[in-house]
Amino acid sequence: MHNISEDILKELTGESGLFTSRIIMTCWKYPYKTAPPKEIYMVDPDGRNLVQLTSDKSLSTTPSWMQDGKNITYSQYEWLNRGGMRTRGVVLKKHDLQTGRRQNISSKEGMNSGATWNANSAKGVGTLSFTGRPELYLLSKEGGEPEPLSRNIQWKRLLGDGFQSSMTSLLFDVEPSWAPDGKKIVFSSARTGHPMIYVVDINSKIANQLTFAGQYNASPAWSPRGDKILFAAQRTGEGNFDVYMIDPDGNNLTRMTAGEGRPGRRLNSENPSWAPTGRHFAFANNEEGHYGIYVMTIDSTQKTKISPPDKECFTPSWGPIEG
Repeated sequence: MHNISEDILKELTGESGLFTSRIIMTCWKYPYKTAPPKEIYMVDPDGRNLVQLTSDKSLSTTPSWMQDGKNITYSQYEWLNRGGMRTRGVVLKKHDLQTGRRQNISSKEGMNSGATWNANSAKGVGTLSFTGRPELYLLSKEGGEPEPLSRNIQWKRLLGDGFQSSMTSLLFDVEPSWAPDGKKIVFSSARTGHPMIYVVDINSKIANQLTFAGQYNASPAWSPRGDKILFAAQRTGEGNFDVYMIDPDGNNLTRMTAGEGRPGRRLNSENPSWAPTGRHFAFANNEEGHYGIYVMTIDSTQKTKISPPDKECFTPSWGPIEG
């Protein structure tokens, strides 16, 4: 039925729909005991066909699609042998959805997370912290030694010409997302204090600051059409998180969700992820008391919960259209 609906929509409008795309997310059972295992799940955009992809009784987080639609990556806590000692660590894994085969992409000491992939780039990008600071690194889809990105970035001055001084002791770059042409990356950085959103050109390594206001700006996501960027922002230290949209040049800031006004608790909207058509986005929201995954139209007029009521879910990632 999804394939038939997709064919009908394309015939009528000339554009692809969402019927053969899927969303992956991190979920755990609700209500839950202390420190429940977190697993990766997959679901259709209408909430049907929920599939549990991992059953490791561990912490599996921040899933992301590879653009072939056949593989995903995620971070998972597991036992590792480092220097002859058995210790718990975070491993960035590639997971083949057809065979279930898994491969380690990065298992360096510290953080190995937040990987994102683009069909127009031979590399992925993720956050690793084996140097002691969270930094962006370019990654091979088959593993291998990561290529430093953060420490090679030049930061344009806010006023005048030239570049700001860059100190490795201030590196704190996370949550990257590719532009659809594979030439730029948007990410969150706290190297100047409060986390803000930045865009870096991959070839020149020159970065521009995109946001300047708010207490905490995080989890940016670049539209598949290339014209917009979504991100989650907390305007004050005591406030809630909402999803905002902005142009890649910093213009036309628009608030997409409105979560204040709930006495006694914060109503948060976080972790936005674009649909492959650019007409919808998924995000995590706690309006029911625990977090679930919702799908909203880009004009903010329709919102639907797609995660099951007995699970708490975060970090959705909307995959490509199949076929």
